[in-house]
Amino acid sequence: MNHNSDYAEQEVEIHISESLRDTSKNSAQYSGSVPQEQMEQEGRFIIRPFKNVDRNIVAKFNECTRFDSFWSQRPSRGVYILGNNRENIVEGHTPFISDVPALQGYYLDSSGVKFIDLSNLSDSNIDSARETMNPRLLFKVLRGSDTVVHKDGTGRFASTGDLVNAEVSTEQTEHSLSTLHLLMNSSMVSYYMQQIVYSGSTETARNLDAPYIRNIPIPRITQTQSGILNRLSNHLMFTTQYTDDRSTSDKIIDASILFSRIADVLCTNLYMNTADVGQLWDALDQALTCKIDFEQWADKRFSTSSYPTETTDNYSQIINRAHSAVNTESIIESIETIETTSHHQRITDILSR
Repeated sequence: MNHNSDYAEQEVEIHISESLRDTSKNSAQYSGSVPQEQMEQEGRFIIRPFKNVDRNIVAKFNECTRFDSFWSQRPSRGVYILGNNRENIVEGHTPFISDVPALQGYYLDSSGVKFIDLSNLSDSNIDSARETMNPRLLFKVLRGSDTVVHKDGTGRFASTGDLVNAEVSTEQTEHSLSTLHLLMNSSMVSYYMQQIVYSGSTETARNLDAPYIRNIPIPRITQTQSGILNRLSNHLMFTTQYTDDRSTSDKIIDASILFSRIADVLCTNLYMNTADVGQLWDALDQALTCKIDFEQWADKRFSTSSYPTETTDNYSQIINRAHSAVNTESIIESIETIETTSHHQRITDILSR
């Protein structure tokens, strides 16, 4: 440790073995340092050294509110159905997310959703399901580098015990469940989890329980930005779910990809505020004028009733028009302005390891 007189400037030196696997090459090599104050603030050891660009990113994180300030109750697991209880699973009307790989940030693979009769389960499982079946964010087991969080905006799903359920309260802020959902799936949050929480480790599956997600930084947002992101969320989730369900339209697939890029760069800009992307906000505000109610559509989509074909066709036309409005040279330039900044390139480097 470098013992400076000013506590805020104290650095913890990081020494890493020459080889993390070969015990014959285990001499410690100096690789850099991390501010001690940052470890104190996070309440954990950070064993990957910071570059200057990391320090700039983390400085912005430190200006944010932390995720646990939005919790309406402590995040908890879903329903564990073990042993003989599996024999009690019978067909019903409650959609149950039974397969973790089926859950993605903006869609659910149908193969991972069963329709079950909750009343046929054990009392403890019934209680567990009902306690979590509220509007919430569902955190997937972290494998690799990208944080994956799904949004259940109406509490339609019961979920397996391998998922972490986080109910939030946003009444006193400009945020919403949708804006928090977009942030959780952003490269900024993946970077935070990878560099700060797990110090670059990708070798094991990690359940994102409360101690690991409580300090996720949440940036400030204006009422206007929140409204635009809410509409973008509806467009993005419908487009991505529809693409996975049945769409073979290249334009719908392209719209899903573009909306996802836009969501990520806008989230990055909320954290870093280092590039002028006002044109992108304005273009989205003008393009996303037709209403898509994803939650209402999804309640029908993930039910035992027929697929909402008429609404789906109407929404797909809205998506085509919105995609045409934002798929312009100037908008792509605005996106690339963010994607080519030093901090975004550093994040890409961290997440691609």
